[in-house]
Amino acid sequence: MLVRHWMTSDVVSVTPETSLLKCKKIFQDHLFSALPVLDAEGRVVGLLAAEDLREFAPRSHTGYEVLERINSLWKNPVESLMTPSPATIPLTMPLEDAAIFMIDRHTPCLPVVDADGRLAGIITEWDIFRALVRITGARDGGVLMAFVLENPYESGKLRAVLAQIRKQGGNVLSVLGSEKDHSRRRVSIRFRAADRAAEDAIIRSFAEDESLRYWSRDGETHAVHDTTADGALEI
Repeated sequence: MLVRHWMTSDVVSVTPETSLLKCKKIFQDHLFSALPVLDAEGRVVGLLAAEDLREFAPRSHTGYEVLERINSLWKNPVESLMTPSPATIPLTMPLEDAAIFMIDRHTPCLPVVDADGRLAGIITEWDIFRALVRITGARDGGVLMAFVLENPYESGKLRAVLAQIRKQGGNVLSVLGSEKDHSRRRVSIRFRAADRAAEDAIIRSFAEDESLRYWSRDGETHAVHDTTADGALEI
């Protein structure tokens, strides 16, 4: 999955000369967290965060104080407050790399640029959330089963689990894995069957499988083989 497939391409932007008062209105109308600042050629030269405007908030609610703050916002251009030369990412960056980039820099959004360095879109934490929901198949409902498998690829265990689900009429929606330690992997499988009874039958068929840690449906999680002393889910 590439950033270009998940970013917001219809981006509201401003120029270095735009007044902060106009930016404040944009933030209020659209609830953006940041605005990219572009030069005449459409290249990103700055980034203005909604948080940056807090210093212009009136300290009291007297008419004079409010007017003073409004006047300051009107007089000061974006370039006086923006973050210059902000980090940007290319259209072709994998989405997971963009997520790491955002986490490492503690930023909720990043401008996305094309091969010429011009603004093509913006990727936000909400876009990452949308992608997570899509790749996990969570919107499609069904049942999520979580396993801890020993050498799943070498042993053929993962293949056997998937075959068992499919043999009983389950439609596998997603398979996600992560390393637990050097020989074991956490594997989450989401599937859906013809009806709830069919899903229950598949769940029961794994009742004796000690690699199954829990299963979840409709927001409720049920522990199966929980090996922790305090009763918490081991996975």
